[in-house]
Amino acid sequence: MIHSVLIFVIAAVIGFAAVFLFRKAQDRAQTASGGWTMTHGFGKPDTALPAIPFVVDAASEPHYVLLNTGPLTGKTAITLTGKVEGAAGMKALTDATAPTDMCLFFQRKGDDWSGLGAMEFYRWWAGLVMMKPIADGEFTLTASLMGEWGSVLGHSSTANAAAFADALNNAVSVGFVLGGGSGLGHGITGTGKITVTSFTLS
Repeated sequence: MIHSVLIFVIAAVIGFAAVFLFRKAQDRAQTASGGWTMTHGFGKPDTALPAIPFVVDAASEPHYVLLNTGPLTGKTAITLTGKVEGAAGMKALTDATAPTDMCLFFQRKGDDWSGLGAMEFYRWWAGLVMMKPIADGEFTLTASLMGEWGSVLGHSSTANAAAFADALNNAVSVGFVLGGGSGLGHGITGTGKITVTSFTLS
């Protein structure tokens, strides 16, 4: 009986230690990445970014730069500030002759990235306040979460208020997208960089 109890206690201690170390590792990873992730298109691994301030290089072909936040219930605005250098060397991946753009966005949990059916309303863009073309210098982009946003297929949040509210209440991430030409978030390439200096949810 005593032997069984000792085995149980030892197993419990080992299990607790394993969970503790795992959570510590998660904490370190979260601290190291700052919680930010940069995507590079389908089939390519994402990049963990450091805490703000961080740099997004056009040469890395960034598409989405996002932060996992959870629901946006009760939030009213998203603000991004930063500095662009070497904008003339940035090109849209889908059309090198098209103006580049940078736009705030947020994403609902459960998105399969297809944009089809209900998934059309799982990502929303603040197209009215986008930077197009991306230009050198310091910038501030602020989008009201009570203003007009566009879905994956360009339908308005005003005309689809229930779907927009559902996305806000079930949001998983926010951030900004880079692209130009055929669509938002389809990536940029070339040279130049964007330094993100602050990102605020209010």
